[in-house]
Amino acid sequence: MIPGRIFDDLLGVEKTPASRSMLCDISEDDNAYYLELEIPGFAKDDIKIEYDKGILKIVAEKTISSTDDKNYIHRERRSYSKCERAFSLTDVDEDAIKAIFNNGILQINVPKLEKQETKKIVNID
Repeated sequence: MIPGRIFDDLLGVEKTPASRSMLCDISEDDNAYYLELEIPGFAKDDIKIEYDKGILKIVAEKTISSTDDKNYIHRERRSYSKCERAFSLTDVDEDAIKAIFNNGILQINVPKLEKQETKKIVNID
């Protein structure tokens, strides 16, 4: 079994303490990368996805209004919460990236660009 850390390094996965609350599985085939992230407690409108210069960034951010007048003796739910992940995914069709969010699971389909022949024969004079 290969440690997950190696895959993080190969894919350019940014691991931060905040990313631990946004667990992710990544798979691929010849046509696309498939990301599936757990983002519990957030709504679709709380999530922003952007792709810029080979980096796919997912940010989930929300503010919970705490206007109640309860006298808390212990509180774990914050009034503000933010988590984010960033992935280095190059050679993708950025105009065709699609995302679906349902029941706390964000699925992102990142199509790959068709591979083009990069081999060039150089003539010798």
